[in-house]
Amino acid sequence: MKATSKEMQIAENLLNDGHQDDWEQGRLGKDSKHTRKLSESEITKYLGDKRGTSIRLPPALIDELKTLAMQKGLNYQTYLRMILIEHVRSKKTA
Repeated sequence: MKATSKEMQIAENLLNDGHQDDWEQGRLGKDSKHTRKLSESEITKYLGDKRGTSIRLPPALIDELKTLAMQKGLNYQTYLRMILIEHVRSKKTA
C-alpha cells in the first residue's frame, strides 16, 4: 500500500527541518565520532522552543512500526510522528 498524498504531505512537513535528509544520506556522518552533545544554547538556536523527545519502545513494536511504515513508503520515525500528530489532533476536535 502506497502513502496517500495527504500522508505524504504530512510526512514532508515533518521532515522539513532542514537536516533530516542530510542525516539519512550520511552527509552529516554515520558514526558516533561525528556527534557531540549540544549545549542548551545550541539546542535553543537550532530548535527554538521545539524540543525533541526520546522514548524507549519494545523492539517488537518498532518492528511492527517499520512494517506498517514501509507499506506507506515512509520511515518508521516519520510514521510514528504522523500517528501521534493525528491522534492528538483527533482528541482536540473530539
